[in-house]
Amino acid sequence: MDKLRKLYCSLNEYNPLIVDRYERVPSALANNNAYEAEVSGYLYNEGFRPVYKDGKKFAVCFSHDIDFIHEPKNKNSFFISTIQSLKRGKFQKVIYNSKNLLSKFQNPEWDLNRLIDIEEKHNILSTYYFLCLQNGEQDFNYTIESQLKSIGYLKQAGYEIGLHGGHEAYSNIEKMLIEKQRLENITGENTKGYRNHYLRFKIPGTWYALLQHGFSYDTSFGFAEQLGFRNGMCYPFRPYDPFKKAYIDILELPLIAMDVTFFKYMGLTVNSAFRLFLLIYEKVKKLAGALTIVWHNNQLDGEYGLLYNKIIQKIIEEEDAWVTTSLQLTDWWKENNLSKMEDILNDSILL
Repeated sequence: MDKLRKLYCSLNEYNPLIVDRYERVPSALANNNAYEAEVSGYLYNEGFRPVYKDGKKFAVCFSHDIDFIHEPKNKNSFFISTIQSLKRGKFQKVIYNSKNLLSKFQNPEWDLNRLIDIEEKHNILSTYYFLCLQNGEQDFNYTIESQLKSIGYLKQAGYEIGLHGGHEAYSNIEKMLIEKQRLENITGENTKGYRNHYLRFKIPGTWYALLQHGFSYDTSFGFAEQLGFRNGMCYPFRPYDPFKKAYIDILELPLIAMDVTFFKYMGLTVNSAFRLFLLIYEKVKKLAGALTIVWHNNQLDGEYGLLYNKIIQKIIEEEDAWVTTSLQLTDWWKENNLSKMEDILNDSILL
Protein backbone atom coordinates (compact mmCIF):
# COMPACT_ATOMS: atom_id res chain seq x y z
CA MET A 1 0.00 0.00 0.00
CA ASP A 2 2.88 2.36 0.72
CA LYS A 3 4.09 2.02 -2.88
CA LEU A 4 0.63 2.86 -4.25
CA ARG A 5 0.30 5.79 -1.86
CA LYS A 6 3.62 7.25 -2.98
CA LEU A 7 2.66 6.75 -6.60
CA TYR A 8 -0.81 8.28 -6.32
CA CYS A 9 0.57 11.27 -4.38
CA SER A 10 3.52 11.69 -6.78
CA LEU A 11 5.92 11.86 -3.85
CA ASN A 12 8.91 11.50 -6.18
CA GLU A 13 8.00 14.85 -7.71
CA TYR A 14 8.02 16.95 -4.55
CA ASN A 15 11.19 19.09 -4.63
CA PRO A 16 12.88 16.93 -7.29
CA LEU A 17 16.66 16.88 -7.52
CA ILE A 18 16.73 16.30 -11.28
CA VAL A 19 14.63 18.11 -13.88
CA ASP A 20 14.96 18.79 -17.60
CA ARG A 21 15.40 22.22 -19.18
CA TYR A 22 11.67 22.87 -18.81
CA GLU A 23 11.85 21.92 -15.12
CA ARG A 24 9.92 18.72 -15.81
CA VAL A 25 10.63 15.58 -13.83
CA PRO A 26 11.87 12.80 -16.16
CA SER A 27 9.41 9.94 -16.45
CA ALA A 28 11.93 7.36 -15.22
CA LEU A 29 12.28 9.25 -11.93
CA ALA A 30 8.58 9.96 -11.49
CA ASN A 31 7.32 6.47 -12.30
CA ASN A 32 9.56 3.78 -13.78
CA ASN A 33 6.54 1.64 -14.69
CA ALA A 34 4.49 4.26 -16.49
CA TYR A 35 2.96 1.79 -18.94
CA GLU A 36 0.98 0.23 -16.10
CA ALA A 37 -1.96 2.03 -14.47
CA GLU A 38 -1.13 0.44 -11.13
CA VAL A 39 -3.29 2.59 -8.88
CA SER A 40 -6.31 2.42 -11.19
CA GLY A 41 -5.77 -1.33 -11.47
CA TYR A 42 -5.88 -1.66 -7.70
CA LEU A 43 -9.06 0.41 -7.48
CA TYR A 44 -10.69 -1.69 -10.19
CA ASN A 45 -9.74 -4.91 -8.42
CA GLU A 46 -11.26 -3.51 -5.24
CA GLY A 47 -14.60 -3.15 -6.99
CA PHE A 48 -14.54 0.39 -8.39
CA ARG A 49 -16.56 0.50 -11.61
CA PRO A 50 -16.83 3.93 -13.23
CA VAL A 51 -20.07 4.74 -15.00
CA TYR A 52 -20.29 6.86 -18.13
CA LYS A 53 -22.97 8.65 -20.07
CA ASP A 54 -25.34 6.52 -22.18
CA GLY A 55 -23.91 3.33 -20.69
CA LYS A 56 -20.54 3.67 -22.41
CA LYS A 57 -17.70 1.61 -20.93
CA PHE A 58 -14.86 4.16 -21.00
CA ALA A 59 -14.17 7.75 -22.05
CA VAL A 60 -12.01 9.43 -24.69
CA CYS A 61 -11.12 13.13 -24.67
CA PHE A 62 -9.51 14.64 -27.75
CA SER A 63 -7.86 18.00 -27.16
CA HIS A 64 -5.67 20.48 -28.99
CA ASP A 65 -3.00 22.88 -27.76
CA ILE A 66 -3.05 25.86 -30.11
CA ASP A 67 0.62 26.88 -30.02
CA PHE A 68 0.86 28.18 -33.58
CA ILE A 69 -1.67 29.45 -36.07
CA HIS A 70 -0.43 29.56 -39.63
CA GLU A 71 -1.52 31.35 -42.78
CA PRO A 72 -3.39 29.07 -45.18
CA LYS A 73 -1.38 28.33 -48.32
CA ASN A 74 -4.13 29.01 -50.84
CA LYS A 75 -7.79 29.84 -51.26
CA ASN A 76 -8.62 26.33 -52.42
CA SER A 77 -8.39 25.04 -48.83
CA PHE A 78 -11.29 27.29 -47.85
CA PHE A 79 -13.43 26.33 -50.84
CA ILE A 80 -12.79 22.65 -50.15
CA SER A 81 -13.71 23.15 -46.51
CA THR A 82 -16.93 24.91 -47.52
CA ILE A 83 -17.93 22.15 -49.95
CA GLN A 84 -17.26 19.48 -47.33
CA SER A 85 -19.34 21.39 -44.78
CA LEU A 86 -22.24 21.63 -47.25
CA LYS A 87 -22.12 17.90 -47.87
CA ARG A 88 -22.26 17.22 -44.13
CA GLY A 89 -25.02 19.72 -43.52
CA LYS A 90 -22.79 21.98 -41.40
CA PHE A 91 -24.46 25.20 -42.54
CA GLN A 92 -23.13 27.31 -39.69
CA LYS A 93 -19.63 26.37 -40.84
CA VAL A 94 -20.47 27.50 -44.38
CA ILE A 95 -21.65 30.88 -43.10
CA TYR A 96 -18.55 31.13 -40.92
CA ASN A 97 -16.23 30.42 -43.87
CA SER A 98 -18.03 32.90 -46.11
CA LYS A 99 -17.90 35.75 -43.61
CA ASN A 100 -14.24 35.24 -42.84
CA LEU A 101 -12.75 34.28 -46.19
CA LEU A 102 -11.28 37.71 -46.98
CA SER A 103 -10.12 38.44 -43.44
CA LYS A 104 -8.23 35.15 -43.25
CA PHE A 105 -6.03 36.12 -46.17
CA GLN A 106 -5.41 39.52 -44.67
CA ASN A 107 -4.60 38.00 -41.30
CA PRO A 108 -1.75 35.46 -41.28
CA GLU A 109 -2.62 34.36 -37.75
CA TRP A 110 -5.41 31.96 -38.58
CA ASP A 111 -5.99 28.45 -39.80
CA LEU A 112 -7.93 26.02 -37.66
CA ASN A 113 -10.25 24.98 -40.47
CA ARG A 114 -8.42 21.78 -41.27
CA LEU A 115 -8.60 20.44 -37.75
CA ILE A 116 -12.22 21.47 -37.32
CA ASP A 117 -13.11 19.75 -40.61
CA ILE A 118 -11.55 16.47 -39.44
CA GLU A 119 -13.55 16.52 -36.22
CA GLU A 120 -16.81 17.58 -37.81
CA LYS A 121 -16.46 14.79 -40.36
CA HIS A 122 -16.35 12.25 -37.52
CA ASN A 123 -18.75 14.07 -35.15
CA ILE A 124 -16.03 14.51 -32.54
CA LEU A 125 -16.36 17.23 -29.93
CA SER A 126 -13.06 18.20 -28.36
CA THR A 127 -11.35 20.86 -26.28
CA TYR A 128 -9.18 23.66 -27.72
CA TYR A 129 -6.60 25.20 -25.38
CA PHE A 130 -5.45 28.64 -26.54
CA LEU A 131 -2.30 30.48 -25.53
CA CYS A 132 -3.00 34.01 -24.31
CA LEU A 133 0.44 35.55 -24.67
CA GLN A 134 1.51 39.03 -25.66
CA ASN A 135 4.17 40.12 -28.11
CA GLY A 136 7.61 39.62 -26.57
CA GLU A 137 6.66 36.67 -24.38
CA GLN A 138 8.30 33.31 -25.04
CA ASP A 139 6.68 31.40 -27.94
CA PHE A 140 4.32 34.25 -28.80
CA ASN A 141 2.75 33.52 -32.19
CA TYR A 142 -0.73 35.07 -32.19
CA THR A 143 -2.89 37.32 -30.05
CA ILE A 144 -5.96 35.81 -28.46
CA GLU A 145 -7.90 38.83 -29.72
CA SER A 146 -7.18 37.74 -33.31
CA GLN A 147 -9.03 34.50 -32.56
CA LEU A 148 -12.35 36.07 -31.60
CA LYS A 149 -14.20 34.74 -34.66
CA SER A 150 -12.69 31.26 -34.54
CA ILE A 151 -13.44 30.91 -30.83
CA GLY A 152 -16.97 32.15 -31.47
CA TYR A 153 -17.51 29.43 -34.06
CA LEU A 154 -16.01 26.71 -31.85
CA LYS A 155 -18.26 27.68 -28.94
CA GLN A 156 -21.35 27.77 -31.17
CA ALA A 157 -20.51 24.32 -32.53
CA GLY A 158 -20.25 22.83 -29.04
CA TYR A 159 -16.49 22.64 -28.55
CA GLU A 160 -14.87 23.59 -25.27
CA ILE A 161 -12.38 26.46 -24.97
CA GLY A 162 -9.68 26.17 -22.32
CA LEU A 163 -6.50 28.02 -21.36
CA HIS A 164 -3.09 26.87 -22.53
CA GLY A 165 -0.89 28.46 -19.89
CA GLY A 166 2.36 30.06 -21.10
CA HIS A 167 5.88 29.11 -20.08
CA GLU A 168 5.73 31.04 -16.80
CA ALA A 169 2.12 30.47 -15.76
CA TYR A 170 2.62 27.07 -14.10
CA SER A 171 4.76 28.63 -11.36
CA ASN A 172 3.55 32.24 -11.44
CA ILE A 173 0.01 32.72 -10.17
CA GLU A 174 -0.09 36.34 -11.36
CA LYS A 175 0.76 35.28 -14.92
CA MET A 176 -1.82 32.52 -14.77
CA LEU A 177 -4.53 34.97 -13.70
CA ILE A 178 -3.62 37.53 -16.38
CA GLU A 179 -3.78 34.89 -19.12
CA LYS A 180 -7.06 33.51 -17.79
CA GLN A 181 -8.60 36.99 -17.83
CA ARG A 182 -7.43 37.59 -21.41
CA LEU A 183 -9.20 34.43 -22.53
CA GLU A 184 -12.36 35.23 -20.58
CA ASN A 185 -12.50 38.66 -22.22
CA ILE A 186 -12.81 36.85 -25.54
CA THR A 187 -15.08 33.95 -24.56
CA GLY A 188 -17.33 35.95 -22.25
CA GLU A 189 -17.44 33.10 -19.76
CA ASN A 190 -15.45 31.60 -16.89
CA THR A 191 -12.58 29.42 -18.05
CA LYS A 192 -12.71 26.03 -16.34
CA GLY A 193 -10.05 23.99 -18.12
CA TYR A 194 -6.26 24.26 -18.20
CA ARG A 195 -3.17 22.71 -19.72
CA ASN A 196 0.27 24.27 -19.44
CA HIS A 197 2.59 24.84 -22.38
CA TYR A 198 5.24 22.09 -22.73
CA LEU A 199 3.42 20.25 -19.91
CA ARG A 200 5.35 22.36 -17.42
CA PHE A 201 4.02 21.63 -13.96
CA LYS A 202 5.06 21.98 -10.35
CA ILE A 203 3.71 19.64 -7.69
CA PRO A 204 1.73 20.66 -5.72
CA GLY A 205 2.07 24.38 -6.45
CA THR A 206 0.39 24.42 -9.86
CA TRP A 207 -2.67 22.62 -8.50
CA TYR A 208 -3.04 25.15 -5.70
CA ALA A 209 -2.68 28.05 -8.15
CA LEU A 210 -5.35 26.58 -10.41
CA LEU A 211 -7.66 26.11 -7.44
CA GLN A 212 -7.08 29.69 -6.32
CA HIS A 213 -8.06 31.01 -9.76
CA GLY A 214 -11.27 29.01 -10.05
CA PHE A 215 -10.37 26.31 -12.56
CA SER A 216 -12.38 23.08 -12.40
CA TYR A 217 -9.74 20.80 -13.85
CA ASP A 218 -6.21 20.49 -15.16
CA THR A 219 -4.93 18.15 -17.86
CA SER A 220 -1.19 18.89 -17.93
CA PHE A 221 -0.31 15.86 -15.86
CA GLY A 222 1.48 13.58 -18.30
CA PHE A 223 4.93 12.88 -19.70
CA ALA A 224 6.36 14.56 -22.78
CA GLU A 225 8.89 11.82 -23.53
CA GLN A 226 6.64 8.78 -23.25
CA LEU A 227 3.01 7.67 -23.18
CA GLY A 228 1.47 6.28 -20.06
CA PHE A 229 0.25 6.92 -16.56
CA ARG A 230 2.26 9.49 -14.62
CA ASN A 231 1.00 8.48 -11.18
CA GLY A 232 -0.48 5.09 -12.05
CA MET A 233 -3.90 6.56 -12.79
CA CYS A 234 -6.08 6.40 -15.89
CA TYR A 235 -9.01 7.80 -13.89
CA PRO A 236 -9.65 11.50 -13.26
CA PHE A 237 -8.66 12.22 -9.67
CA ARG A 238 -8.32 14.87 -7.02
CA PRO A 239 -4.65 15.26 -6.05
CA TYR A 240 -3.86 14.37 -2.45
CA ASP A 241 -1.34 16.47 -0.52
CA PRO A 242 0.39 13.99 1.81
CA PHE A 243 1.89 16.74 3.93
CA LYS A 244 -1.40 18.51 4.57
CA LYS A 245 -3.23 15.16 4.57
CA ALA A 246 -5.99 16.58 2.41
CA TYR A 247 -7.28 16.50 -1.13
CA ILE A 248 -6.72 19.51 -3.37
CA ASP A 249 -10.17 20.37 -4.68
CA ILE A 250 -9.42 20.34 -8.38
CA LEU A 251 -9.86 17.43 -10.77
CA GLU A 252 -6.83 16.17 -12.68
CA LEU A 253 -7.47 14.50 -16.04
CA PRO A 254 -4.15 12.69 -16.46
CA LEU A 255 -2.73 13.20 -19.94
CA ILE A 256 -1.97 9.82 -21.47
CA ALA A 257 -1.00 10.38 -25.13
CA MET A 258 0.54 13.34 -27.00
CA ASP A 259 1.40 13.60 -30.68
CA VAL A 260 5.02 14.78 -30.42
CA THR A 261 5.81 12.01 -27.94
CA PHE A 262 5.63 9.35 -30.65
CA PHE A 263 8.03 10.91 -33.14
CA LYS A 264 9.96 13.83 -31.61
CA TYR A 265 10.73 12.17 -28.28
CA MET A 266 10.52 8.43 -28.96
CA GLY A 267 11.55 8.37 -32.62
CA LEU A 268 8.99 5.73 -33.61
CA THR A 269 7.65 4.78 -37.01
CA VAL A 270 3.94 5.25 -37.74
CA ASN A 271 3.28 1.52 -37.36
CA SER A 272 5.22 1.13 -34.12
CA ALA A 273 3.62 4.30 -32.75
CA PHE A 274 0.17 2.92 -33.46
CA ARG A 275 1.04 -0.39 -31.81
CA LEU A 276 2.17 1.48 -28.70
CA PHE A 277 -1.02 3.52 -28.74
CA LEU A 278 -3.09 0.34 -28.95
CA LEU A 279 -1.20 -1.10 -25.98
CA ILE A 280 -2.11 1.90 -23.83
CA TYR A 281 -5.61 2.10 -25.31
CA GLU A 282 -6.44 -1.47 -24.32
CA LYS A 283 -5.20 -0.92 -20.76
CA VAL A 284 -7.46 2.12 -20.36
CA LYS A 285 -10.42 0.30 -21.89
CA LYS A 286 -9.94 -2.75 -19.65
CA LEU A 287 -10.02 -0.57 -16.52
CA ALA A 288 -12.94 1.57 -17.76
CA GLY A 289 -10.68 4.60 -17.63
CA ALA A 290 -10.45 7.90 -19.48
CA LEU A 291 -8.09 8.20 -22.44
CA THR A 292 -6.90 11.78 -22.89
CA ILE A 293 -5.18 12.69 -26.16
CA VAL A 294 -3.59 15.98 -27.21
CA TRP A 295 -2.94 16.67 -30.89
CA HIS A 296 -1.56 20.03 -31.99
CA ASN A 297 -3.22 21.81 -34.90
CA ASN A 298 0.17 22.09 -36.66
CA GLN A 299 0.79 18.31 -36.54
CA LEU A 300 -1.58 17.09 -39.22
CA ASP A 301 0.87 16.35 -42.05
CA GLY A 302 3.19 13.46 -42.81
CA GLU A 303 3.62 10.77 -40.17
CA TYR A 304 1.64 12.82 -37.65
CA GLY A 305 -1.37 12.99 -39.95
CA LEU A 306 -1.20 9.29 -40.76
CA LEU A 307 -1.07 8.32 -37.09
CA TYR A 308 -3.84 10.72 -36.11
CA ASN A 309 -6.10 9.25 -38.78
CA LYS A 310 -5.38 5.73 -37.49
CA ILE A 311 -6.19 6.78 -33.91
CA ILE A 312 -9.42 8.50 -34.91
CA GLN A 313 -10.56 5.51 -36.97
CA LYS A 314 -9.89 3.17 -34.06
CA ILE A 315 -11.89 5.25 -31.64
CA ILE A 316 -14.89 6.05 -33.82
CA GLU A 317 -15.27 2.34 -34.54
CA GLU A 318 -15.40 1.64 -30.79
CA GLU A 319 -19.04 1.47 -29.72
CA ASP A 320 -18.18 1.46 -26.02
CA ALA A 321 -16.26 4.77 -26.08
CA TRP A 322 -17.83 7.99 -24.82
CA VAL A 323 -16.05 10.69 -26.86
CA THR A 324 -16.50 13.96 -25.01
CA THR A 325 -14.89 17.23 -24.00
CA SER A 326 -12.66 17.55 -20.98
CA LEU A 327 -15.15 19.72 -19.10
CA GLN A 328 -18.06 17.37 -19.78
CA LEU A 329 -16.00 14.48 -18.43
CA THR A 330 -15.00 16.56 -15.40
CA ASP A 331 -18.58 17.43 -14.49
CA TRP A 332 -19.76 13.86 -15.07
CA TRP A 333 -16.94 12.33 -13.03
CA LYS A 334 -17.50 14.61 -10.05
CA GLU A 335 -21.20 13.78 -9.97
CA ASN A 336 -21.08 10.06 -10.68
CA ASN A 337 -17.71 8.54 -9.83
CA LEU A 338 -15.46 10.66 -7.62
CA SER A 339 -16.89 9.89 -4.18
CA LYS A 340 -16.99 6.14 -4.85
CA MET A 341 -13.37 6.15 -5.93
CA GLU A 342 -12.23 8.24 -2.98
CA ASP A 343 -14.00 5.93 -0.52
CA ILE A 344 -11.67 3.14 -1.63
CA LEU A 345 -8.63 5.42 -1.65
CA ASN A 346 -9.39 6.63 1.86
CA ASP A 347 -9.96 3.15 3.24
CA SER A 348 -6.84 1.55 1.81
CA ILE A 349 -4.22 3.68 0.07
CA LEU A 350 -4.24 7.15 1.59
CA LEU A 351 -5.29 6.80 5.22
